[in-house]
Amino acid sequence: MAATKKLFADGRIKSEWLRDYKTKKGKIKKVFKGLYIFINDNSPFYVAISKGVIGRLFQHTKGHNLNNSTLTYNIGLIRHEFLTGQKHTGDRKELNFKTEVEPVKEFLLLQKIASLPIDNHEELYLFEIFYSLKLQTFLNKFETH
Repeated sequence: MAATKKLFADGRIKSEWLRDYKTKKGKIKKVFKGLYIFINDNSPFYVAISKGVIGRLFQHTKGHNLNNSTLTYNIGLIRHEFLTGQKHTGDRKELNFKTEVEPVKEFLLLQKIASLPIDNHEELYLFEIFYSLKLQTFLNKFETH
């Protein structure tokens, strides 16, 4: 909840966006469903949606494996190619998490994040595609995994 309090203090989220969500372990969390955008130097580079935006942001920045975040994996691939001059040809689990992804998580922590609460499922999916195309976010692929 400390992260949510910080987001309130920074004015990034509003209390009216939040709803109670009961976890599998019975704990009540405050969450909101919506769209979020990662921004570097005033240039949006990734748009995504989630039924729990706050938790999803933490998966991107605090996740412990490549399955938690396609975003960190994709940036890790770019980082690997930039540093080695070669594309990573192995599968997802063969990309070294510690050397290729941990620095990406540090990078993401430094980025601006914009968010927009959206409760309607159809609007949520359409807004993700619309904003990705409108903002030309190069990390959005819209491919199935």
